[in-house]
Amino acid sequence: MIIQRALILFISAAMVLAGCKYDKEDELYPSTSNVMINCDTIGLTYTTDLKGFFDTKCAVSGCHRAGQQSPDLTSFGPANAAAGDLYNSASNSSHSGRFAWDACEKAKLRIWCTNPVE
Repeated sequence: MIIQRALILFISAAMVLAGCKYDKEDELYPSTSNVMINCDTIGLTYTTDLKGFFDTKCAVSGCHRAGQQSPDLTSFGPANAAAGDLYNSASNSSHSGRFAWDACEKAKLRIWCTNPVE
């Protein structure tokens, strides 16, 4: 009788423990910083949608400004000329680690680079 109870207790404990699952909080509740909420990527233009991004993340002192590091991203002409390679260059590890991009900024840059409009 004691052996049967011990066996039942052991099996019950094993079933309870097997039912436990350790979930990762970041997988259950993803950060909204990488979720695109209200991200309008239709009809993007340099002036309206990209210039502010470039001014705060790229065309800062010592970087992508006229007379400094190429390409100059402070105006449409040079940014347009560089658009073909701009997204890939900006996404490589030497650049992406310098500043935080949210998912919407990444999407806008990628889409604008395929069809740059002033």
